Amino acid sequence: MNKKGVSIIICCYNSSSRITATLNHLQKINSHGIPWEVILVDNASNDETAVISNKVWQTNPVTALLIVKEQKKGLMNARIRGVASSSYDFLSFIDDDNWIEENWIYKVFTILTENPELAACGGSADAVFEVTPPPWFSEFSISYATGMQQNKSGFVEPQKGYLWGAGLTVRKLAWEELFSSGFSSLLSGRTGKALTAGEDSEICLALVIRGWKLWYEESLKLQHYIPASRLNLDYLIKMYEGFGKAEVILSLYRGLIRKNMSNKSSWLYQCLSSLKNLIEAGIKNVFSNAKEKVRFLAMWKLQKAYTVELITNRTKYLSAEKKINKYFTSL
Repeated sequence: MNKKGVSIIICCYNSSSRITATLNHLQKINSHGIPWEVILVDNASNDETAVISNKVWQTNPVTALLIVKEQKKGLMNARIRGVASSSYDFLSFIDDDNWIEENWIYKVFTILTENPELAACGGSADAVFEVTPPPWFSEFSISYATGMQQNKSGFVEPQKGYLWGAGLTVRKLAWEELFSSGFSSLLSGRTGKALTAGEDSEICLALVIRGWKLWYEESLKLQHYIPASRLNLDYLIKMYEGFGKAEVILSLYRGLIRKNMSNKSSWLYQCLSSLKNLIEAGIKNVFSNAKEKVRFLAMWKLQKAYTVELITNRTKYLSAEKKINKYFTSL
């Protein structure tokens, strides 16, 4: 039986250089008397993440800290381990570079307690930079999970169907119902240094299809620390290539939401459509001016990754389509 409260789940891979600041912010939490805990999942790290985390926490152990290991790499594997180790009704997934506000526990607990139709809620994020960001950053801030997720607080439209994984708080009941009914994630999320993506969107989309709702709360805030190593064009492009590959699977969920699984989500339709979009993106990239160059290059790389993943992995796509369709039509 889950208890009323909030479990903060931090999934870590070689986080020794980042985790101290994240834990220090957690030590400033004002829970307003709401029970909470911290679950730190060491996802096959080969540094001293666990040792440093324990040492930092013991300087001011404001609540229980549980450090667990997950040897199977992948953010989704780490999240599943974290959920299995948690005690409370609500699960806040905090990245190892997220610094949450002191009233975080109170806000997420209140939102989900007062709105039983919600599977999850998320908030806004302010970027904190190690170095001055490049001129193009503001245009891509959403891709770095910073800024506002939508124009104002409110329900997330089903057509969008997702919230950022950074700071995503999920109702444990919704999570457990999803996974106990036979669902399994097809996207693993970031694995080691690989910039794979989409596992958070997949979970959100699955919950929406099952009838749950999502809520964006602008006043729910965190700071997202962005190191210099992520503020370059090479990192941006690799991130967008990860988005493109993930969209091959996510498009199947979006097809279900739009009620067109049987036609416009078919492999052949998607191939023809993606080739058309790739050509259009390539033309825009070639003829873009200096100001637009980064934007169109990123979109072309995303579309190229999507097209290559789709065409070269037909068996994988058809298998995913069958699995997703079978699961949701059997509900």
